[in-house]
Amino acid sequence: MSKYALVLFQLFLMLLPSFCLAQDSSSSIGQEWEARGLIKAVNRVVLSSEISGRVAAVPFRAGESFKRGKVLLAFDCSMLKAELSKTRASLKGVKAKVDNDRRLMKLNSIGSVELALDEAELAQKQAELRIAQLAVGRCIVRDPFNGRVVRVDVRAHQSVKAQQELIEIVNPADLEAEVIIPSNWLKWVKRGHPSIS
Repeated sequence: MSKYALVLFQLFLMLLPSFCLAQDSSSSIGQEWEARGLIKAVNRVVLSSEISGRVAAVPFRAGESFKRGKVLLAFDCSMLKAELSKTRASLKGVKAKVDNDRRLMKLNSIGSVELALDEAELAQKQAELRIAQLAVGRCIVRDPFNGRVVRVDVRAHQSVKAQQELIEIVNPADLEAEVIIPSNWLKWVKRGHPSIS
């Protein structure tokens, strides 16, 4: 039995008495009511790839725990980083052109249409830079919470497509119990009942 399964089983045993619900005084005095439940993690997530590329590193294996913000998976983003550098250089050239056009405009050496076109090109290059930065930011998959790795679906050096499942993680500290009860219990089982945790 894995360490994770053992922890869940121990938690189930601790919570089991809360499922042995108190007596229903309206129908049968002294009788205990029992219901079976399933302990589940509230935060259980399958992380998928936002980009296509080659996996560079998968530092965690199934069963290992991690802290929030750690790198769960990294892609080889040499191409995306090169695109980012190219976009920055292109933006720098367009900025210089717009600055020059503004100086010439003050001297009435160019028309306002030419300046407007160059400013529109500058805005387009700034948007392209933001897109390139977002793409490079997706090269690293970080965990959204403290938790444990349930399964890893990819390996280092493997090529993946966008939207492909990469890794499943869970937060074993935040659990809930799902209990199926008979409908006639709804008369007396309410949120906050002493027997319901």
